[in-house]
Amino acid sequence: MLNKNSLIEDHNRFKQLIKNSFDLVVLWDEKGIQHYISESCERILGFKQDELMDISIIENMIHPDDKKSVIKGFLDIIKHNTNGGQQCRHRHKNGNWVYLEIFGTNQLNNPAIKSVVLNIRDITERKKTESTLKSNYSLLRIAGETAKFGGWNYDIASKKLTWSDEIAIMREEPIGYSPDLHTGISAYTPEFRNKIAKVFKNCLENGISYDEEMRIITAKGKKIWVRTIGEAVRDEQGTIVKIQGSFQDINQRKLKDEKLRKSEQQLKELNATKDKLLSIIAHDLRNPFATIIGYSDLLANNIHDFNTTDIINFNSYINTTAVNTLALLDNLLNWAKSQTGQITFKPEKLNLSSIIKNSIDILHQSAKLKNIILNYIQPKDFYVFTDNYMVKIIIRNLVTNAVKFTKSNGTISINTTQENNYVKVTISDNGIGMSKKTLTQLFTTQTNETTSGTENEKGFGLGLLLCKEFVEKNKGKIWVESELGVGTTFYFTLPIAN
Repeated sequence: MLNKNSLIEDHNRFKQLIKNSFDLVVLWDEKGIQHYISESCERILGFKQDELMDISIIENMIHPDDKKSVIKGFLDIIKHNTNGGQQCRHRHKNGNWVYLEIFGTNQLNNPAIKSVVLNIRDITERKKTESTLKSNYSLLRIAGETAKFGGWNYDIASKKLTWSDEIAIMREEPIGYSPDLHTGISAYTPEFRNKIAKVFKNCLENGISYDEEMRIITAKGKKIWVRTIGEAVRDEQGTIVKIQGSFQDINQRKLKDEKLRKSEQQLKELNATKDKLLSIIAHDLRNPFATIIGYSDLLANNIHDFNTTDIINFNSYINTTAVNTLALLDNLLNWAKSQTGQITFKPEKLNLSSIIKNSIDILHQSAKLKNIILNYIQPKDFYVFTDNYMVKIIIRNLVTNAVKFTKSNGTISINTTQENNYVKVTISDNGIGMSKKTLTQLFTTQTNETTSGTENEKGFGLGLLLCKEFVEKNKGKIWVESELGVGTTFYFTLPIAN
């Protein structure tokens, strides 16, 4: 049997244990009247023991919003003997509220206790931490939604892929949805699937992180650009246990980048066009007028000094120069109009054969001066759905170009054939041809150089720029084949009229 001294020592030890405990020990009767509370109440609640004795704590000390749940928990202890994890707010002596977590057992039928025993812990700091975390998570969620940014992870052991809600929203999936790995990779557009599979596998097997910009297809079929980042996570032994990363919608940025790239390209083309036009105006347009003025001055002031043959030659030079200069001016005006949107596109059903014949008649005199035969091979009349004004400019420029670079006594052939729903027009000559370098610069503003025809006629390339623009405007294509010293063949297509 324990002697009296041992009992006293045990009692004192237990008393000190209760006094210095981080928790409160409380005894309530069956009505919820508190008839004992441990000394730590002053440290936790600010009240002395006697201030909290023989009162109804629920009625006098519990936060009004928590009273109902505390009563329910108290009754649950009485009915089922135990209760755990009840949380409530208890008034502090300074007027603030202290968060408590209550665990209780029913000892009313224990003759030695005859109370409901409550073990109460101060969780105020924990609640503050939870509130801060909740606030930070809310801020992070708002930031993620604003930046269209989310996180994901892939657990290797369970082979489970988990997305944040922000990624589900980006991919137009239900909130909380996470796919399997195969479905996640399949969501990328075909041109990126092999790449994402490769970098993910490399990260999974070798721990090599990746940061890529790719396109995905959302659940609703929308294609968007995303930035996807992945990195390996290792355990204490250095084994890769999961892959985690982020996902960001960058579609607007990519669209703006593409728009900016196109604007820069257009600006470069406009600057090149401006330089080309200035070069033509400053040099190539001035020189023909100087030739016309020079020969006309000779005839005006010294006509009696020349025989009939000289006068005819002078007139021929003046006429040829004037015709070529007028063609250049027409091209300059048409190019300026096309670049400023002043040419209205009005497609209609037209007899292409008739347009070609009329163009040949107009250019016949220029060809005759060089003894060039214009040969039009017409299998039948073709009707096309095009803009009349533009088609005339296309044919006139291509035939003029052929005359310019064909030697005297040469031949130019024009042919039309049907290919599916298009008419293909072929304009070929046996002229001087073009080098490979010249071919690569056709239909562009990459060079300001002029080329000379077989009788020193100037070639500016502006007419070919117009041809390309107008052919494509009429939903056709234009291309060229040429061999230096052999000749050149231009092809273009126009849609057949229904």
